Amino acid sequence: SASESASASKMVSESGSSSASGRGRGGARTSAEGGASAGGGGLFASLRSDATLFLKVTATAYVLMEFGASLTMCMGPSMEPVIHAAGDVVVIDKLHTLRHGVSAGEIVVLRSPLDHRVHVCKRVVATAGQPVPGRHGQVVPRGMVWVEGDNKQNSTDSRSYGAVPAALVLGRVTYRVYPWRFAGRLD
Repeated sequence: SASESASASKMVSESGSSSASGRGRGGARTSAEGGASAGGGGLFASLRSDATLFLKVTATAYVLMEFGASLTMCMGPSMEPVIHAAGDVVVIDKLHTLRHGVSAGEIVVLRSPLDHRVHVCKRVVATAGQPVPGRHGQVVPRGMVWVEGDNKQNSTDSRSYGAVPAALVLGRVTYRVYPWRFAGRLD
């Protein structure tokens, strides 16, 4: 009968076992057919999706690290006892510095004025228009900052090379994250 024939045909197409369809189980195309899966794109779509996600994550990470915050290691004796000579991993807040500049008293990471490939950690002692401590009558020029290490006897800083362009400041140090026992806010 026609209804039995339709039922049998329906069962064959639902089970996906019909050899006449040329498709594997479930009706999806096989790789031999050169088509994509019923999911809409197959391997290429999956790779494209993964690549898009990777690019989004990478771009977000780049923006956050370049303009938001990043980690760096400050080491050397110039900032003792606040920063340990053996090295402390600290968070640099770049966004605050980009938006508001720096203030006297803040610990900052900056490109060394002697070698821009080297980053140094110092405390801002005076900003543009402020008097330089210990230098009677000397005022920090516009667009510059005066930085010094906390360990005055063992620091190469503005006392040696003068005021530093504020553009060399990468950001202010806000937290120490390592070593764990000293982790916390740095003021």
